[in-house]
Amino acid sequence: MIVFSCKLFAQSGSGCYVSSTTTFAVTSVGNAGPANSSDIRPTYTGSLALANSTTCPRVKSFGNNRGANTCYIRTSNSAGFTYTSGNLYDYERENCPLDDYIWLMLIAIGGFAFTALRKYHLA
Repeated sequence: MIVFSCKLFAQSGSGCYVSSTTTFAVTSVGNAGPANSSDIRPTYTGSLALANSTTCPRVKSFGNNRGANTCYIRTSNSAGFTYTSGNLYDYERENCPLDDYIWLMLIAIGGFAFTALRKYHLA
């Protein structure tokens, strides 16, 4: 339970943001760049929804813009990979609303288990 409950807190990190596609990629795949290019930058894949989205999980806030064209978002297609230049940001992830009530669910499940064990003696 302790391991799972630690994952409930907000997470932060850095990611790549491309405003023209409203994409915020957060999974780092290391430093890379387009084929036959000497332009190597931090490269990301996998995305979170943006702060104004109803989709969860989502980005809570941006901070520390590290400048324009400082990262790539890598997407795959039939020809290999496509690299879109973006801005490197620090971000904070917003937990889903359900995460705020996990402790209530644990109490309810514990109470139910306690009642069931007392009602049906397992001796």
